[in-house]
Amino acid sequence: MDYGYQMCELKNVASKKPLITMSLATRSRNKKVTLISNVECYGIIVPEFIKLCKQGAAASTTVVKFPHQKCEQLQIQGNQVRFVYNLLTETYKVSPKCILGLELAKYDKKHKKK
Repeated sequence: MDYGYQMCELKNVASKKPLITMSLATRSRNKKVTLISNVECYGIIVPEFIKLCKQGAAASTTVVKFPHQKCEQLQIQGNQVRFVYNLLTETYKVSPKCILGLELAKYDKKHKKK
C-alpha cells in the first residue's frame, strides 16, 4: 500500500494547538503566583523559558506537573502576567491571539487602563 499525504492550510494546523493560558492564584495569605500552561506546545523549550523568567522578573519559577493534565504548568512568584506576555510575543514571536489572560495584568503608571 502506498503512503498518502494530505495538504492543509497553515491556519488549520495552528488552530489545533491549545492556547497559552495565564492565570493568577493566591498562596498563603496574600501572596500571588502566576500560572502558565501549554507553553511547550509552541516549541518553547521550558528550561530556557524558566531561565529567562527568573532573570527578567527576578522571581522564583517552578514547574508543576498535575496528574490529570498532560502538559506541565509553570508557576512564577508574583503577578508577572505582563512580563510573560511581553516575553512570549517579543522573544518567542507567539501571536497575541494564542495567549489568554492578559486582562489579569496589574496596571501601573506606565500602562494605564483606558
